[in-house]
Amino acid sequence: MYCFNSSRSSVIIKKIRSDAGAPFAGKSGKKPPYGIDRARMETDYDMKVLVVDDSLVMRRIIINHLRSLGYTHILEADSGETALTILAQEGADLILSDWCMRGMHGIEVLRSVRSNERTRNTPFIMVTAEAQPHLILEAIRAQVSDYVVKPFTRENLRESIDKVLALGQVGG
Repeated sequence: MYCFNSSRSSVIIKKIRSDAGAPFAGKSGKKPPYGIDRARMETDYDMKVLVVDDSLVMRRIIINHLRSLGYTHILEADSGETALTILAQEGADLILSDWCMRGMHGIEVLRSVRSNERTRNTPFIMVTAEAQPHLILEAIRAQVSDYVVKPFTRENLRESIDKVLALGQVGG
């Protein structure tokens, strides 16, 4: 059975499991990419989520929301440069980044992620106060997966993550 939840100009599609069996690993036994099992549409809450924001308070808010949603493997970066180092060393399955940061801005991080063969398909959600239409358009052109405007709720964040993972959205 499928559940369609129309909310704030986005549609979340998720398959509701009818059984309580173990998560499907597929024929290869490997985890599916991007933290979601597309066969059963279940989120892998142990996926690596990278939170990038130069504000410690904002990182804490996002991380607390992620933890309350069940995510357990959360990495954090206080700058775009640190984020790129973490991505090179550890990788990530999902990136949540602010736009306006000291040094390298989030849009530059996004462009760098999209230009790197290893990270180009990593879902990237811009979580920012920058709500001007021309900036949103710039992020879309840079292939942002989704855009969440501050202030936001835990539910807004969950909907964005679910949409990006369920639809496999890279670049909107």
